[in-house]
Amino acid sequence: MALSGAAAGFLLTALTFPMFVMPSLGAKLAAKLPARWYFAGGLGMVGGADLLLALVARDLGAPPAIWAVVGTLLICGSGCAMFNAQIAAEAVSAVPPDRAATASAICITMRQIGFAFGIAVIGALLKRDDPSTYTTAFAVVAACTLGLAAFAFALLSRSERRIRLAA
Repeated sequence: MALSGAAAGFLLTALTFPMFVMPSLGAKLAAKLPARWYFAGGLGMVGGADLLLALVARDLGAPPAIWAVVGTLLICGSGCAMFNAQIAAEAVSAVPPDRAATASAICITMRQIGFAFGIAVIGALLKRDDPSTYTTAFAVVAACTLGLAAFAFALLSRSERRIRLAA
């Protein structure tokens, strides 16, 4: 089932809606959880939603599939909203005050590079005349995101150990 441009745009609001309501919850969780759990958990939510999208994308012609897409986009948007605002705060707090602007700029630049890379990967995997490529594209994105979540968890665990040893 092909969606019109307007319908597809409306469907994508499920991805952006959590960005309006979840950041305050994200800030509360960031204050209570160690960084490794917080960031890996948010990335894990995004990766898990991508994996669900890979499964749902097999039959987008079925009406229940649209609701499944809405649900997975809400999960993905919630994961992004939970940690997106906290990334810059964490980066700035990890450096001396005279390097805060540089840390923030690097954080924002890396986020934009990640977006561009992700869009390029999905674009390279999709074929316009073959709907089954959505499954492959979302599975690859899920694997990359879940791998990044594991890497972030390991890297932040190591960083937290180093901080405890220095104290």
